[in-house]
Amino acid sequence: MVSKLKLLLLKFICCGSNISSCELNSFEQEINLLEPYFEKKIRLKTNSYKEKLIGTLNSKDRIADSIKQIELKI
Repeated sequence: MVSKLKLLLLKFICCGSNISSCELNSFEQEINLLEPYFEKKIRLKTNSYKEKLIGTLNSKDRIADSIKQIELKI
């Protein structure tokens, strides 16, 4: 559920000083519809960063393995 603070902030942004003229329920419904979209975007970004980090770690492991192989040959 959307917090009251988010709803009040949205009401203020949309209605300025006429906060009382806004309908809280309609804003709450709109926010509830948008929340999954933002959660999905955040999850996709997080997964992207995780993949980049894992790729970087794998690259470093491959480089370390190559260095060990070179050291063994010497």
